[in-house]
Amino acid sequence: MKMIKAVFFVFVGLTIMITLISLLIPSRIVTASAVSVQADSTKLFSEVSELKNWRHWHPAFKNDSSILNFTSSKNELNDIATWEQNGKAYQMVVTEKKYPLVKINIQAK
Repeated sequence: MKMIKAVFFVFVGLTIMITLISLLIPSRIVTASAVSVQADSTKLFSEVSELKNWRHWHPAFKNDSSILNFTSSKNELNDIATWEQNGKAYQMVVTEKKYPLVKINIQAK
């Protein structure tokens, strides 16, 4: 009986420990990257903030086999670019555009 009781307490302890550790793991992962470019900041901002200009430098948009669709809004926020690459559909949305920051959300559909 003592052996069963000890195994039970070890099992309960491990369960509680695993539960507590799992609460520390984030439910959402955000990836951010930055690159230093030696150029005029206003020119660089205009190049990055306009999705139609991305075909000049972004590898996914340079590909001739991918079909690009752009949807612009009146306030220039929520501009959307959609494309298909390797059988998967992707969507990129401009969520914030305030000099010198441009936030973009990319999702695979």
